[in-house]
Amino acid sequence: MLLLTGLAASACLPGLPPSKRAVLATRAPTLTPSPFVPPDQAVSTGEATLVPMALTPLPPGGDCREVPGRLVNDSVPSSLGGSPLTWIAYLPGCYDTDAEALFPLLLLLPAADRDAQQWVSLDIPATADRLTASGDVPPLVIVMADSPLDNPSDASVLADLLPALASRYRLDDDRGRRALGGLSLGAAQVLRIGLQRPDLFGALGLHSLIPVDSDLGRLAGWVSAMPASLVPRVYIDIGDKDVQRDAVEALAQQLAAGGLPVTWQLNAGAHADSYWRAHAAQYLRWYAQGWR
Repeated sequence: MLLLTGLAASACLPGLPPSKRAVLATRAPTLTPSPFVPPDQAVSTGEATLVPMALTPLPPGGDCREVPGRLVNDSVPSSLGGSPLTWIAYLPGCYDTDAEALFPLLLLLPAADRDAQQWVSLDIPATADRLTASGDVPPLVIVMADSPLDNPSDASVLADLLPALASRYRLDDDRGRRALGGLSLGAAQVLRIGLQRPDLFGALGLHSLIPVDSDLGRLAGWVSAMPASLVPRVYIDIGDKDVQRDAVEALAQQLAAGGLPVTWQLNAGAHADSYWRAHAAQYLRWYAQGWR
């Protein structure tokens, strides 16, 4: 399904520095070495964390979905060299009230020159609290990762981050209950990882994607090599004032023509935090489709 929604708006478009854009437009970090280790084989390579904390008892008749989530800062050393990978994990209120429950995972990557705090500033934790309490989305774990684009960080996501998450948090290992999303050049990472390893995530979110030239040349091959049983659903959105609008729409059309279920949204706005914040609830509702 390819959905097209056009809205009118006016906004300015802040761009990346030309030098940064030139470097990132030609770099496509390889996913090798080291595939993701399945959860039953994963061994943490970092310090033990205090997750979960002591379970929080609910009053009689209480609903854990109405309990606000909490944020946990965490990290794991990089096995591929460079700085440790760091992230902020949002754990829903139900995480600390049910020791047996397994939770869906939403892994979010930031824009270039930003970090995990960007997603917090976009009100993702507060929005998750509100939508969980209302029943619009189920309790889920959201991992907002730092993903430095000047490292082979695609491979580090597989070699280090995902095994660490599997060993430290109570996550459902069903790919249908795992999603990967990103902003700007973080969305380019999502495209590379998600299409080359469709066994890991059942849903991919590309928010205001900045396409990478070398990725576009590989796109058809990634799609054709994908097993039919592992085709992810894809959400692609962009603001009507974004300079990448036409290129992203063409990519959405290409993915849809290749058989992927693509939801395409052209919204009012620019390449800015204000645009992404305005659509935070929309993003979470889409990711959580079927996570009941």
